[in-house]
This record gives sequence, C-alpha cells and structure tokens, in this order.
Amino acid sequence: AIASFVAVYGIGLGVPVPTGVKFAALLALLIFFGATFVLVVMVFFHGPLEDILNRTVGGLWPNLRIPVSVLLRKFVMGIQALPNARTMGLFLLWSTLCWASTALAFWCLMRAFDWTLPPMAGFVLACILVIGVMIPAGPGHLGTFHMALMTGLNLFAVATSEAAAYALVLYALNLALQCLLGFGFLLTGSVSMKELWPARR
Repeated sequence: AIASFVAVYGIGLGVPVPTGVKFAALLALLIFFGATFVLVVMVFFHGPLEDILNRTVGGLWPNLRIPVSVLLRKFVMGIQALPNARTMGLFLLWSTLCWASTALAFWCLMRAFDWTLPPMAGFVLACILVIGVMIPAGPGHLGTFHMALMTGLNLFAVATSEAAAYALVLYALNLALQCLLGFGFLLTGSVSMKELWPARR
C-alpha cells in the first residue's frame, strides 16, 4: 500500500495520473494503516478488546459472542507464533526481494515488447496491479488484472492495443509459472493425486 501510494504520487512521472488511480492508492494506504492499527490493538490489547467485543457484539448478537472471542484468540496466537524480530526481518527482506523481482520481470517484458521505458515503470506497474486486484472479480483476477496493467501502461503513453497485448502475455506467463510451480510442489510434496481426486467431492 505504501509503495503504491509513493509510486502514484511521488515519483514525478511527468504525465497526468487518473483521479481514480490516485483515489485507489490513497484508499489502499488508509486501509493498510487502519489494518495495522487494528492488528496492534489485537496483539497488545487483546484482553480489553475481547471485553469490549463481548459487551457490544455479545449484547447485540449473543450467539456470536463465543465464536468471535475464539476467533480473536486464535488470531492473536497466530501472530504471536512469530518467534523473534530476526524472523520478522527475514520475512520483510524476502517480501521486498519478491516485489523487486516482480517489478524487474514486468520491465523485462516491456523490453521484449521493444518499449524504451525506464526500470521504474516496472515498479509503478506492479504497484498499480496490486491496487487493481483488490477489486472483487472472478477466479484468477480475470479482467481486473488486465485493466490494472492497461491503466498503468497508459500512464507511459502506451497505446491501448499494445497495453492489452502486454496484459494478455503477462497474465499467461504468470498463470503458467504458478501452474508449473504448483505441479512441481505436488510431485515433491506429501500430497498425491490419488488423495486429491476423492477430495474433489
């Protein structure tokens, strides 16, 4: 969310950014900070928060008091399962590397289309894509994925037809990579197709 906001507002693209994209970036930032605040309260003040929920939710909907309380306790236990700051730091490091590699891959595909866009374009496109896939859609973000990419590429004066072609190619490559990795883990993991097939029922 922070990266999306900075990418849309702070890098000086030199082109007008649509109002909808700016609003989405700001909304994502507000949701991120709001969710972070709620998480902090849930972890460090889960006792008082549970009392408040029992008095409010439990008073209005008595049947929900116990399920909500159990859900809150399980969530806090999950957060507290992180052993130390080092593990959290490694998590953040790998997340940063993951997003950086994604932005680099986006830019490399731009080069394959023979576009002379700066490397920052890959970062901007990745950030706008994150905003786009937040919109509820069908399976696999079909439609919103392509719309977000086309909107991001339009910021760099890429023709709509070329942006659509880029979105289709990137979607296909992304889907192929996910299927390939999933199939590889399926072969090397402890779950077999023999066990999965009856589970479909």
